[in-house]
Amino acid sequence: MHPALASRRRTLVVCWALALLAVSLLVAVMHRPRSITAEAERLDSAFARGDADRLYYAAAQEELEKNHLTRDKFRELFQTLVWPRLGRFRHLRAPLTETLMNGSEGAAYITGDDDAGNSHEFALCAWASDVGPKVELMITTLYSAWIEEYAVRRGIKLDGKSIRTAVFAGYEADRKELERLGIVGVLTVNSSGAKFVPWTELESGWRKDLPEGQ
Repeated sequence: MHPALASRRRTLVVCWALALLAVSLLVAVMHRPRSITAEAERLDSAFARGDADRLYYAAAQEELEKNHLTRDKFRELFQTLVWPRLGRFRHLRAPLTETLMNGSEGAAYITGDDDAGNSHEFALCAWASDVGPKVELMITTLYSAWIEEYAVRRGIKLDGKSIRTAVFAGYEADRKELERLGIVGVLTVNSSGAKFVPWTELESGWRKDLPEGQ
């Protein structure tokens, strides 16, 4: 074989090898799992934009089953009880994130401003599972809306007690609608794991923060 042809063939082989390596690296990058903080940021961005479907598909199966919650039912809940309270905060700032629970959970915080300059923090925690990142659906959405209406909007400083009082006020206001939709409780997650807690159990705890006689 002529030396020039042999050299050209070697060059082509090297080029093909480099091209295959580049494709392999691209595929690896594209299929690399997101970090849990990146997943939390993605889901919180969906929340701040009002994307109920994205949140629904990140809900834990236990919370969906206990509440007999379909996608359409959650859409109705979101559009009826959540977004009317939060939808005006549409001017969104850059998200902040942090890793929790030794890397098994990620949190994201996106501040939204309304036209009057009032702010709301869309906060979301996601935890890693065998089937992808999961969120506490009702706590993320309903609790956030209740705290906004019954504490933040009224100028009440947020602490453990005022948050519980605001959530109870929201539950009382929306009780009939929740009953109509068949929402019977919420999923909570802590270091001990996930637990579904019915409203009746939560209500007894909330009432302890009320002044005597209420």
